[in-house]
Amino acid sequence: MDTPGNIETVLAADLDGDGRPDILPNVVGTPAWYSWRPDPEADGGVRWTRHPLPGQVGSHGLGVGDVDGDGRPEVITGKRYYAHNGKDPGAEDPRCVHAYSWDRNRGTWARRTLAHGGPVGFGISTKADDIDGDVDLICPGKSGLYLIENLGNEASRRGRPSPDLTPISPNR
Repeated sequence: MDTPGNIETVLAADLDGDGRPDILPNVVGTPAWYSWRPDPEADGGVRWTRHPLPGQVGSHGLGVGDVDGDGRPEVITGKRYYAHNGKDPGAEDPRCVHAYSWDRNRGTWARRTLAHGGPVGFGISTKADDIDGDVDLICPGKSGLYLIENLGNEASRRGRPSPDLTPISPNR
């Protein structure tokens, strides 16, 4: 396995659907995920494969969770306003949170906007312990901590994608 660089955090989830956890390091500048398979000829008996993530995937605050209820995890990330003191591309673009779904058959990622122009855009954490059982997001913003509640559980149970998530301030 290559050394991807400065890693902030590492997540594990079965992104490719092979039943084994894949590795998702939160790397600044080179977003990628790593799958593995047993290989007796490889170092340690494991062969690692690097897969690039879309260039829009943020370098801070990745999350993983099944936000659309299809049984497969999505990579959840956001875009901060004026990140790295304005040195990132699109520094003044609105904050947003996106979910990326891996299409195993095509080998491509599809992006869905979960929140746009609100107070949050990074530091994503997923949780699924509320009363309706779907995956909600907890996100810090410069103005506080926010819950993005997934309001689409009923639609998910009927086999349709859930609607966009709704930001809720802790002050409401």
